[in-house]
Amino acid sequence: MKLHQGNGGWYRVDGGLGLPGRVYFRVQEVEGHLRMTELYLDGRGTPLSARALREFPVQGLEHWAASMRERVDLLHAIGPDLSRLAAYFSASFGKAQHWVADSFRAQYDPGVRQARMPRETFDEESDLPEVAIELPADGRLSDQFLSEVARAYELAVKRREAPAKAIARAADVSPRTVHRWVYTARKRGLMEPATSRGRIH
Repeated sequence: MKLHQGNGGWYRVDGGLGLPGRVYFRVQEVEGHLRMTELYLDGRGTPLSARALREFPVQGLEHWAASMRERVDLLHAIGPDLSRLAAYFSASFGKAQHWVADSFRAQYDPGVRQARMPRETFDEESDLPEVAIELPADGRLSDQFLSEVARAYELAVKRREAPAKAIARAADVSPRTVHRWVYTARKRGLMEPATSRGRIH
């Protein structure tokens, strides 16, 4: 697990918390102590388990953030105000043309294109590997093979790639074949159920 300090009391946690994606939290001075006041969990398209949320180490992260106070200048620097943006949930920005305005306008106007997600950079130690999968020699969809499909799917999501296309490219098969593998894996309980849309890309 790695902790990175940003502006305005924001910190980013990479790995080690049993969550599928990164964690962002903000601390502020409350009665002389640094306390967590904002929290964002990025599931990267995968479910956040109730157990991981129950065991989320709020106090531990507060103490860790306090130990990084050697960069105290960043605590009072201007940082991203996510609470202000969230307060505009499903609100209208009128005719303003900006990626933030478009992000909210897209909630009720499917014709609005949102800004693309940035490609994340990872530290060398935590760099995610390429999606890879080996076809079974006998062509059977065994539980072992479908479990490998599930792992490849999860890795593609973490890499912010379209899972079906990434797995199809790695296995040299068509996306339609990957859809069949995923359907079978879910039917056998080897993968999480589909989202409300029931589709993969």
